[in-house]
Amino acid sequence: MTVFRAFCESFEQTAKQFTSGLEHSFAEHFSNRFLDLWRQTPSDLRLAPAPTYSSVAAGRTAGQPPGGHAPTVAAAPQQQEPQQPISRLQGRPIPAPPKEDLRVFVRLPAEAPARDHNSYAIRTHVAAKVGIGLHQVPAAFKVNSGWAIRTTDATIRDLIVQRQSEWSEDLGVTNVEISQRWYTYAVANCPHTLTDLYGKELDYEAAARDEIACQTGLTPIRVRSARRKPNEPLTCTLIVSFLEPTHKPWRLFGSSRLARYVERSSLPSQCDKCWDFHAQHTCDRQASCKRCGRRGHDAEICVALERCANCLGPHAADFAKCPARPKRSHGVIRRLTREEKSRVRELGAQLSAQRKEQYESVERSEPPARDDALTPGGITERTATPGSDRRAVSEPTQPNPRPQALLKTTASRLNLKMLRHGVAASPRP
Repeated sequence: MTVFRAFCESFEQTAKQFTSGLEHSFAEHFSNRFLDLWRQTPSDLRLAPAPTYSSVAAGRTAGQPPGGHAPTVAAAPQQQEPQQPISRLQGRPIPAPPKEDLRVFVRLPAEAPARDHNSYAIRTHVAAKVGIGLHQVPAAFKVNSGWAIRTTDATIRDLIVQRQSEWSEDLGVTNVEISQRWYTYAVANCPHTLTDLYGKELDYEAAARDEIACQTGLTPIRVRSARRKPNEPLTCTLIVSFLEPTHKPWRLFGSSRLARYVERSSLPSQCDKCWDFHAQHTCDRQASCKRCGRRGHDAEICVALERCANCLGPHAADFAKCPARPKRSHGVIRRLTREEKSRVRELGAQLSAQRKEQYESVERSEPPARDDALTPGGITERTATPGSDRRAVSEPTQPNPRPQALLKTTASRLNLKMLRHGVAASPRP
């Protein structure tokens, strides 16, 4: 009120200077407008607070809108546009969603004749029986369990499965199914046997399935026991698979460990055409020999020294301990890098050259063939030298060992060990 009284006194003294005419009217109008303005704005006027560190860092003072202008009495409030949050991953490509598996798996017995058919015959048979176009079944390739038929969309895939009775009997099919993702868990320290209150042994598989459904609320599609450890004869590890993941930690029979999710990708298969590690049905390379790695002949008729097609080492291409094989490290499939593979092939070529030199040296050390007519039965006669009392001594000749036997020695195993360690010694990129 002190401020209001001071302004009123000032306006009154100023207005007294103009007593008549237009000037008096203007002074009176200005005084009235000030009174109207004072009545409208005392509750809306706010003193601007002092700027803070956060407001200065944001680029505006406290109490100001994002535009940076202080609010005025006569100005209408401006509508602020919503600000889009800036993502930390802005600029990175959005990962593509996982592709839908459009394969139909045709399970066949091991001796089924349909395993020997070609891909085109399988496709045309299924398409004709189901009544669809051949272009809707673009591919069919062999798998370990039989055949996998790839369709163009999910509708055709489901139609082939629904009408399997029309085409599966001609192929001797045992089961037709689509690809399903399984969620597998390992439950360690489960009791190996279960008994009731009176000591009677129960059906373990049925009891385990009931316990799993009770603890998880899900029905398992497969329950199996892992290989039992010799130091734990009374317990076992159950491998449990579901069609969906569990939603909380769980254990079995009140004594097992918590279930552990198992996520293991299978090692890539080895192509029996070029002997590289990829699927055979997509291989367009020339066939090579499993024994020597060269092209143009089969391993059954090859007489050359063994030389791996992958690492160039002195062994066949399907050697289980080949250093060029992909390996699983901490649950991840790891292939050799380009530098590591180059190093492995260099060491393998050196070992193959050493093995070849050993083979040739053994062949050169073999004596020429003897005439069996002169020494029947392989007996060599040695007569006494003049002046000696010794009589002729007959000694059986010992055949020289074959080169193949000499090569399978501890030295050869050490060479392979050196080849495997050469990969670990090479620096990773």
